[in-house]
Amino acid sequence: MPVLNLLIIALFFLPICNSMKESSCSSYCGNLSIQYPFRLRTDPANCGHFLYELACEHERTVLKIDHGRFYVESISYDNETLQAVDPGLKKNDCSSLPRYSWTQDNMSYVNVYRDSDYSHKWLVQPYSSPDTMVYLNCSTTVNSSEYLDASPCITNSSLPQAHHLYVFLGNLPAASLSYSCDYFMMTPAVIQTIGNLTYADIHKQLTKGYELSWSQFFCLICAFNGGYCLYSSNLGEYKSDKRICRRGPLASVNFSGVGRYLWSKIKGKPPKLSTIQGCVGLVLEIVGYFTVARTTVGILCMSVFLIYKWRKSASIDEYVEEFLRNYENLKLRKFSYSDIKKMTGGFKEQLGQGGFGSVFKGKISDGCLVAGKRLTEAKGDGRDFMNEVATIGIVRHVNVVQLLGFCFEGSKKALIYEYMPNGSLDKYLFSQEDVCALSWSRMYEIAFAIAHGIEYLHRGCPVRILHLDIKPHNILLNEDFTPKISDFGLAKLYPRHDSVVSLTNARGTMGYMAPELLYKNIGGISTKSDVYSFGMLLMEMAGRRKNLDPFVENLSQIYFPSWIYDQLEQKGEVEIKDATAEGKDIGNRMIIIALWCIQLKPADRPSMTKVVEMLEDTSEPLQLPPKPALAPDRKRS
Repeated sequence: MPVLNLLIIALFFLPICNSMKESSCSSYCGNLSIQYPFRLRTDPANCGHFLYELACEHERTVLKIDHGRFYVESISYDNETLQAVDPGLKKNDCSSLPRYSWTQDNMSYVNVYRDSDYSHKWLVQPYSSPDTMVYLNCSTTVNSSEYLDASPCITNSSLPQAHHLYVFLGNLPAASLSYSCDYFMMTPAVIQTIGNLTYADIHKQLTKGYELSWSQFFCLICAFNGGYCLYSSNLGEYKSDKRICRRGPLASVNFSGVGRYLWSKIKGKPPKLSTIQGCVGLVLEIVGYFTVARTTVGILCMSVFLIYKWRKSASIDEYVEEFLRNYENLKLRKFSYSDIKKMTGGFKEQLGQGGFGSVFKGKISDGCLVAGKRLTEAKGDGRDFMNEVATIGIVRHVNVVQLLGFCFEGSKKALIYEYMPNGSLDKYLFSQEDVCALSWSRMYEIAFAIAHGIEYLHRGCPVRILHLDIKPHNILLNEDFTPKISDFGLAKLYPRHDSVVSLTNARGTMGYMAPELLYKNIGGISTKSDVYSFGMLLMEMAGRRKNLDPFVENLSQIYFPSWIYDQLEQKGEVEIKDATAEGKDIGNRMIIIALWCIQLKPADRPSMTKVVEMLEDTSEPLQLPPKPALAPDRKRS
């Protein structure tokens, strides 16, 4: 019986591979190879990055930084360093002096400038500690083994009104400067100790150049996010474009579907739809074709999904391995999840519980005690986790907890830190248990060290890091009660030249969170947000109690900062029970500094550098700041 035959729906998925051909941008200046991220002024616009632009003058490569032009002697792309030579120095002529003097401000970081407002930091790699070398112009002879006489090399015509030129290794305080000497210039150190060296030996080292290091840190983060690091002249910044990523899970493959309904009629007359047989037959054919088509599409979609998941998992593993290769100097170990279970005894001894996971005590194969933080399962493909590993792994400071390794197996993630036997600071402030109380001098030392650690996160890292969760629970104490800042789960990193950072949602812990995280009209989120949190922490350290405590006997003491300010304003000091005269002075100084830190507007708060100075110089009297706003109404209805 002839019927109308519908042919099956055919879907053809045609993989279209978009490949980006990387044109060769390598060029030469003399014998020096110029490769990414560097570029010469004469290179095509798509080569290198404009912040790493070099000049080629008379077959010599020139680098322009914020305080001079330096010759580039060599570039190590593997180590991300280059040797920059002062143009005033001449080989085999020790009478030649550096043309440019450095300062303490740029001894650690220097800016690379173009003829625009863009700048980028270079890290100055010191030869060793100490990291500075000071030239002194003295009117009389100085008899000191710490002063190296450079006069035999230097002619009088080389210096204005020169009598004797000396070199001093290290930072020279003004109080230690000989009365007959003046500062002449400062350079990064190129030797470790003076010993039996002559100035000619030092000059020879100077002609080899200062070692500067650039950072590919943001390109690494871009790679973790599945992108390819390139410069977009339209955006004026680095951007990540997954369509041209070299290794992303769908980096170079797009799928476009070409579907066609192919209808054909078999010769013959169709059945009459007025008959039951004709209607039923047509309905059954349509249902059958639809079922076959749906099954075929489902199988194809499932296959694509499984391939995507497999490639995604393999790609993340590749990112982890690439991270370990590129940042081998961080000495981070990758542990398996079975290693984590073994070292913690099956997560037997829990040290603490936080919003991002639980912390367990463990022991690695060499016998060292560690703290393993098993993270709770979260959405995402692990890129945020690797960003956190990259952020914490690059931090090296005595007052920041050190990351030893990590575990990343699918949804199982863990971080391995150094073990802090004395636990967190909060148990010494608020615990009702029989815990040995810290002396006022020890408490002040802890506060000073915490301030140093936060200042390092803000200024000492290649990238600026905002912690955004400074509180007693996140301050750990080692066996010597040296504090270490921990828990970077909420940390935010951004370029050093940016003053504010944007966040899509509020971060932090109520009671320590800066008001600008909740009220956008107060000011932008910046390093001053950490200053506020430190101020609330400092207030609790001085008062040995929570800043907001609804269970105190006196209603006026519920909000501690407001009550403590009234005490200072009325009596000139805060009465501290069971404290010596020295303890009272320390406590009152901590409270005044804390009140400065918790000012409502970020612009009214000091920087962490200023806070460190206020804590360090105990001889300087402190003025009482304005009363902190946003204090709760002490009246109860």
